[in-house]
Formats: sequence, C-alpha cells, structure tokens
Amino acid sequence: GTRSWDERPLPMKRGAFLLAIQSQRPIVCVVPRGAHERLPRGASAVRPGPVEVLFSDPIPTADHDPEDRAALKAQVSETFATLGRGPIS
Repeated sequence: GTRSWDERPLPMKRGAFLLAIQSQRPIVCVVPRGAHERLPRGASAVRPGPVEVLFSDPIPTADHDPEDRAALKAQVSETFATLGRGPIS
C-alpha cells in the first residue's frame, strides 16, 4: 500500500487476502516501529535513530474461502494494531 503522511495505517487492499486464501499460505504481519521518524513520507534522507521490526505469528488462511476475506482482514487489522502499540524497546 501507500505510505500515509501521518503514520496511521491506510486501508488494506483485498487482493492480498484473496491471494493468501487462494494459495493457502499464512499471513505474517510486519510492523516497523520508528521507521516513520527515520524516513517520513516525502523525505529524501534517512534520519538516524532506532527502528524496531516486529513480526506476528503466522495467521492461517487454509480454512478460509474468498467470501471470508472480511473476517480475515479484521483479524489482520487487529494483529497490526496489537503489534504497533507500545514504545520502542
């Protein structure tokens, strides 16, 4: 997706969920905390500082069908929100 100007997540595209369901591969959420401060949208240079990259446990898709993508999207959104909370350690 496109990076936001203010670090808030933008809407997720449905194609990623359809692809994960059709391929029956798990989804792993990746949250780079602190990256927006290091390289804000529109910046041309990286600023020094810490970036922490967090990975979720795999979210299974094998028991989903394309009509279930809204439920899968909600689960992924909640996982992203949970991972993104808290200070950089």
